[in-house]
Amino acid sequence: MHDLHFVRDSIEGGDFCLALAMEKLPSQAGIVHLYNIDRREFFVTSVRGPGTNRLLLTRHPESDTLLSAAMRKRRAVVIDDAATGEARAIDRYVALGGARSLMIAPVMQAGRFLGAIELVNPLDGQPFTEAEGNALTYIAEQFAEFVATRGIVTDAERIGARQLPDM
Repeated sequence: MHDLHFVRDSIEGGDFCLALAMEKLPSQAGIVHLYNIDRREFFVTSVRGPGTNRLLLTRHPESDTLLSAAMRKRRAVVIDDAATGEARAIDRYVALGGARSLMIAPVMQAGRFLGAIELVNPLDGQPFTEAEGNALTYIAEQFAEFVATRGIVTDAERIGARQLPDM
């Protein structure tokens, strides 16, 4: 996580944290949201995985069921059977072909929403565990410190300009 402090802004920081999370917790897809306090919504700034580019710049209200659950819990929400719960109807998971298991870690500092990091469908086919949730929480906490000092970038051109190829 030390290298996080050498990236330019919250967009590159989100890319860095998502790449690290997916390296340590291999998943079908990963999503980083930043929070726009003026619009009271989360917007997708970084994505990884096949078919995720279409999610870039999508917006989700702060009342989004799973994002708000992670904010209330103040650590990663781990859903081991997402295919049968409320996650199956959430657009971003439908766009990925459905979620079997997922984790959402809040990016918060002092109770202030800054964003969230999500991982969807572990590549080993097993559900995510609480231990993996703790690892994602750690990454999100480090990202929160970074974002709190560097600020949130909301420029759509800046976000879209460094779009990663679908992997």
